[in-house]
Amino acid sequence: MSGPVAALITRLRSGVNVAVADHAQQMLYEYWVGQEHWPLAPVAMALLVGVAPDKWANHVEALGLSAEAELLRARIAADLGLEAGQSIEGLRLRAWAQSQGVSLPPAAEHLLDFVARTLPRMAADVSLVSAPATRNTDKEAVLGAALALVTRFTEDCLDEERMFDGARIARLMLAQAALWFPDGPPPMNEQAIARLVEHYISGF
Repeated sequence: MSGPVAALITRLRSGVNVAVADHAQQMLYEYWVGQEHWPLAPVAMALLVGVAPDKWANHVEALGLSAEAELLRARIAADLGLEAGQSIEGLRLRAWAQSQGVSLPPAAEHLLDFVARTLPRMAADVSLVSAPATRNTDKEAVLGAALALVTRFTEDCLDEERMFDGARIARLMLAQAALWFPDGPPPMNEQAIARLVEHYISGF
């Protein structure tokens, strides 16, 4: 990496092993790539560096890098025109990082490649789900689970023509609901989940 932003991130990655996509890193990015919007601080910054967002403050403080963290936040906000408290999409953050000669950790790159290729519709039409009051977080929980399923259990999610099948994904998701929804599944039936997933994968 080269350039002022790359140098900042190199310093912020002190003590962080971003070269290997281990299980913890995979789980971290599976969760966050399933969320459409990442708050710039601390989520987007932490994920760019390769740290879990809930450990970001301790990481920065332990290394004495508060000034570097603030410089990175200000640079991202200025370059992308973000106001205080505004969030950013994972794909947009990656595009910005690439323009600075920086790669996200391998697990993030792999998953965002998959999203860019397979889930091009990053703004779902809420009318596709059966419950009008379905919250955005319910939609994100379903899409996060779908992303994890198609990356971990690809063969089980394909139809006879080797295309991702929303109905199969929905069925598998609900069969493993305790794994994907520890606080209980969203108020959507199998058909509604299938329609939501199909809406995202239809551009594949």
